[in-house]
Amino acid sequence: MELIIITGPQGCGKSANARFFKAHYKADQVIHEYVPGMALPSSGRVLALTNIPAADLAETEATVIDWDKALRVLEAREVSHE
Repeated sequence: MELIIITGPQGCGKSANARFFKAHYKADQVIHEYVPGMALPSSGRVLALTNIPAADLAETEATVIDWDKALRVLEAREVSHE
């Protein structure tokens, strides 16, 4: 199982853009309101969304993407669709 975590403040747009992020990161499943230690699927690529600060996820065996980087991915998509 591969875990990708997008972290950002509550209400910033993580869940509103989950479908795009799922496709962009080629995830099999999206988990909203992720917390470390929660049960996860045993296989596939999982995209987890959380408001836990990235610094607090440093020990997690995952790719952690902060909201600023995720926002740049969204902005690049919008520019390519203009």
